[in-house]
Amino acid sequence: MPRTFIYETPITIDHEDGVMLVDTSVTGVASQLLRAGFMEVTEGRSRPYRRFRGGADQLRFRRPKGQRVLRGAVRVRLASLSESVQAA
Repeated sequence: MPRTFIYETPITIDHEDGVMLVDTSVTGVASQLLRAGFMEVTEGRSRPYRRFRGGADQLRFRRPKGQRVLRGAVRVRLASLSESVQAA
């Protein structure tokens, strides 16, 4: 394994066939894909590169934490706190 190895996770989505292919060399990404129900389609000798196959809508992508919108109880609590601060 080269010392300057770069970890990448390319994703290919074919919406017409409803298939998502994910190639990864990161163990954490691989375990998350297995938990999401993806099937590994690579042979054992191809490690550390692994390919997973699943449905095109099977995986949900999330924004980074700093860019997420507040929802539910957190948003209600924050709104009530800001109202109480403005009233004081």
